[in-house]
Amino acid sequence: MTACMVALALWGAAPVGCTKDTDCKGDRICEAGQCVNPPATAPEPAAHPGAPDAAFEAASPPPPPPPAPNPADYPKVVRKNGLTCIQSPGEDGVVREDCRTDGTSYSGTRRPMDAASGSAVPSSSFAPRVEQPDAPPRSGVVADFGLLGSMGVLAAGRAAFVPGAGVHLSVAGRLTDDAALGGVLNLMLGFGGGFFGAFTFAPALRLGDGGHATLALGPALFFANTIVGSIAGLAGSLFVHGVVLAAGGFGLHLQLGLTFDASGAFLTFGVGFGGSVI
Repeated sequence: MTACMVALALWGAAPVGCTKDTDCKGDRICEAGQCVNPPATAPEPAAHPGAPDAAFEAASPPPPPPPAPNPADYPKVVRKNGLTCIQSPGEDGVVREDCRTDGTSYSGTRRPMDAASGSAVPSSSFAPRVEQPDAPPRSGVVADFGLLGSMGVLAAGRAAFVPGAGVHLSVAGRLTDDAALGGVLNLMLGFGGGFFGAFTFAPALRLGDGGHATLALGPALFFANTIVGSIAGLAGSLFVHGVVLAAGGFGLHLQLGLTFDASGAFLTFGVGFGGSVI
């Protein structure tokens, strides 16, 4: 019995270890009933000297707006992404641009430029419109054909009024859209108190495009046998032939002609209808 009491006294005096971290002194922790030093931990990385401070970044003012466009630099042409754009500042100081591609144009509100990127902001009001192809080149040849009723006045010391009729044909090649150079065939015949006839072949200048006038000056084979005398032979001829188009290339033809030689002159006024190739 004495031995048992000694053993109990020795067991009660033995240390019982730890049950939690607060049972250990200092920074030690409790592991499996024993107080041990804590494991070493890696040091926290130091802040990078160039890294922005979050608080400073939040408090910093926004960047200044881009400078206003200089009107002296506009309008300017910019080509990008297959588009040709004309940039110009609006009244509100925002740069806008009108863009087009080959064969396509745009109508509507101009597109504003994004101030930061310089790119165009699409506008919902834009509607593409396909341009009409260029008209095919017109023929290089123009022509007139007309039938005329006429009234002639023969002056050879005396005057005689002779009604008649005529045919006019002119063919010319274009020099420009409004001018052509060619030749004229003109035949006038009249009966009444005798007869007369004039056949003219002369170089001619045509002026105008739709409505136009042809000026001719050249020789004429002229003959007349009237109450005031007879004339036959080669004479000079000067006349103006005008065309007022109505529809389909047809219209009113007007002509004023003068045929002359040393013995006198024959003046004609002609009005008729005919066609034109313009």
